[in-house]
Amino acid sequence: MNNEEKIMQLLGELKAGQEAMAARLENVEAAQESLQAGQETVVARLGKLEAGQESLKTDMRHTRMLIEDQEHSIQLIVEQYTDIAEKLDKANDRASQLDDVRERVRTLETVVMNHTAALKELRRAE
Repeated sequence: MNNEEKIMQLLGELKAGQEAMAARLENVEAAQESLQAGQETVVARLGKLEAGQESLKTDMRHTRMLIEDQEHSIQLIVEQYTDIAEKLDKANDRASQLDDVRERVRTLETVVMNHTAALKELRRAE
């Protein structure tokens, strides 16, 4: 084999190697594009997650405000209940006193009726 044939053979081998390298480079570029597409998908999902997180933070603040309002309302109800309970105790005391007065009035009515009857009999007897 002469020099020219050797050079041609070497050039052929170099060309084949170059074509193999080009094919590999295309595969690497395709893989890189796939990675970039995947990265863009991840970035888009991350954006959605961040937006969702902000929405959750807003909802949490709103819920916290509602709870604080409810706590205030419950405190007002407790205060009103205390006032009502005190008034109810006073009303029960008054009702008990009224029962005592009614009992006394019944007793007085009975005594008056007995005295009236006795007086009528005494007048008849005269």
